[in-house]
Amino acid sequence: MAKKVLVVDDEPSILNAVGIALAGEGLEVECASNAVEALEKMEQTFYDLVIIDVFMPEMSGVQLCEKICADENLKKSKLMVLTVAKFSETGLNDLKEMGVLEYIRKPFKNRDLVQRVKALLA
Repeated sequence: MAKKVLVVDDEPSILNAVGIALAGEGLEVECASNAVEALEKMEQTFYDLVIIDVFMPEMSGVQLCEKICADENLKKSKLMVLTVAKFSETGLNDLKEMGVLEYIRKPFKNRDLVQRVKALLA
């Protein structure tokens, strides 16, 4: 059975690029264009991995990570952050405390993204 990945980003081009790259590796990929939609999807379906952008309208990716971390059912999903933001060491530690296992900066190389996703799902 294919692993399920949810990609959360308000940029359609990023959703498309990540979706194509991961689907090409045999993963089942779904997309959400904001954090609210992501939470709704996560309440209905278990995702092995959730890839989250930080800068989104209404609710940021960090706020989404906090909500996931606070929910016993949702926090079973692995979390990855994919963003243009450059985090300090303190910021990275804060992400880790929220359950974020991987951090990739945009722009990214598809090969690097795929390798890191595969490592998390192994």
